[in-house]
Amino acid sequence: MVSVRCGGAPGAAQGFAAYLDLASGLPTQGYIHEIVPTARVLYTDYDPVTVAYGQQIIGDTPNVRYIQANLTDTATILQAAETHFGDQRRIAICFVGSTYFFDKPTLRSIMDRLFAWCAPGAQMALSFLAGDVQTFAHSQFAANYARMNAAVHPLETGEISEVLGAWRIVEPGLLPLSAWNEVDNWRDEPGIEDESLDLYGVLVTKE
Repeated sequence: MVSVRCGGAPGAAQGFAAYLDLASGLPTQGYIHEIVPTARVLYTDYDPVTVAYGQQIIGDTPNVRYIQANLTDTATILQAAETHFGDQRRIAICFVGSTYFFDKPTLRSIMDRLFAWCAPGAQMALSFLAGDVQTFAHSQFAANYARMNAAVHPLETGEISEVLGAWRIVEPGLLPLSAWNEVDNWRDEPGIEDESLDLYGVLVTKE
């Protein structure tokens, strides 16, 4: 896997010809199409303004597309992937920074649909918010997102394997995000140094 968001995943295989980036945000510095310019890349986001700016950033690059779609609308995303990637289903997927905006049944459904579509050898990099869920409602992290009217759904660490479904975890397994991609260190943000939850990264594959 590549990109600042996904590229630090230990053990991540290189050499993919197709990349699906979910909830991409603005594809600026360090994004997949810059690091692997010959690969076919499909970016997605639910926000139309973000998508419009993203399309301006990628310009007329023929092997890169940016579509608007909610992650719960997996059918639209996979239809666009089939159009853009052709018969290639051994792809790399980046699902970082957004899993915790979905409740557990919804997230498991997304994971199952992606698994069913992908070919063996496909890989996905994900991040999760996990830890002591019982204290989350009173945490600074929850307060930060409440101010943005965003519902957040953390997991107990042991629940992560449940939502992954048939995807197999690749060694070294679940790691704090700062160790996983050597970029993100959310605990540097004021007020959350002592939170009972942490952000974790993991790489999974379809066998």
